[in-house]
Parts: sequence; C-alpha cells; structure tokens
Amino acid sequence: MSLPINDYLQERRIEMKLSIQQLSKESGISASHISRMERRLRNPSSQTLQQLSTPLGVDYITLLKVANLLDNPNSNCVNLEHILTNETCIFHEKEIPLPVKEKILSLLAEYVH
Repeated sequence: MSLPINDYLQERRIEMKLSIQQLSKESGISASHISRMERRLRNPSSQTLQQLSTPLGVDYITLLKVANLLDNPNSNCVNLEHILTNETCIFHEKEIPLPVKEKILSLLAEYVH
C-alpha cells in the first residue's frame, strides 16, 4: 500500500533533516499550512507540491503521482503524452492528425531531455 501524500511529505521532510520552519522558509509555504498538511487537515494543491518539490529533493511529477493528481478530474494536471497518444485532439475546430501528434511528442521529448 502506498503512503498518503501527507505522510509522504512528512517522511521526506524528516529524511531531509528539515524542520517545518526550515521547509517553510525554503518553499515559501507557511509553517502552519505545512503542519496542517502533515496532520491530514489539508491536502496539498499541485502548486503547493511544486513549491515543496525542490526543498524536499523530490521530482514534482513524483509528488503529483503520490498525491494522485495526475489525470484526476479535480486536478489541473494532465498526462499530455497519454492524451496525445490515446485521445482525439482538436485545435481550432480541426482534429490533429497522428503525424502531427507524433511531432508534438517528439518536440516535448527533446524539451524534457
């Protein structure tokens, strides 16, 4: 069973030997907000996870996965590769053909590597 995001954030903070106050300073998120997340009184947004990723030494995408925010209808994050590969995509009222989708994926692959 995977850890809830709240527990994961707390474990990473402890592993990084950061106090809540230190993490607050490094991430720009208030110490009270971090404390509430760790106590499961609040769940982090994708923006909050992005701010926490660097100080916690965790890739942003990993945090999104742990928080179950990728491809979640209540999230503003999507798996673009999945959409371009498996979905019909429309741009300016025209369907994007497969060769164009493949070119977009190729460009994105160059960008992230």
